[in-house]
Amino acid sequence: MDIRALRDIPSQVVDTELDLLSTIVDLVLDLDPDVISGWEVQNSAKTTTSDYDADQKIVGLDIGELISRTSGREPSNTTDQWSIRHTSTFRVAGRHVLNLWRIMRTELELSLYTLENTVYHLLRRRYAILASRVRLLTLIRVPKYAHSTLTEWHNSPVPAHRARMLHHLLGHTVLVLEMIDATDTIAKTA
Repeated sequence: MDIRALRDIPSQVVDTELDLLSTIVDLVLDLDPDVISGWEVQNSAKTTTSDYDADQKIVGLDIGELISRTSGREPSNTTDQWSIRHTSTFRVAGRHVLNLWRIMRTELELSLYTLENTVYHLLRRRYAILASRVRLLTLIRVPKYAHSTLTEWHNSPVPAHRARMLHHLLGHTVLVLEMIDATDTIAKTA
């Protein structure tokens, strides 16, 4: 991948999935965030790494342990049905993990809780990923691309396809932060 093709996106290229996870762990430890958030945190994490098991381990490593603020934590064996339905199964000692999908299910009454539909109803705005950034539009909703399409763009030799995929994921990150802000989630959970 030619990093020059993505000059407007701060990025780092790694060779393997293990290198990617190591880089992410290092980034989390360097930034030291109090809150880690995402849309469907546990489901997204499991679909992006092929060797994940139910305990968020890859190649014998517990990602939650590696990014925790404390060492030597005991693995949680909480498998009661309430915890499975109401909390994130991805736990990190010393950090709050917010599964925004679960939070939005309590904040909004919708018939469909996809990121795209929730953005449309919560933010009352429609977005499209165009050119080099997220732009506010009046007629286009947030596009939903299949994982196979995003994978195809990532594996494409055409730099514009990879850039489109990265802009799409960057746009989702921005939307997650805007939803957290719009619902005042941090103040409510403090």
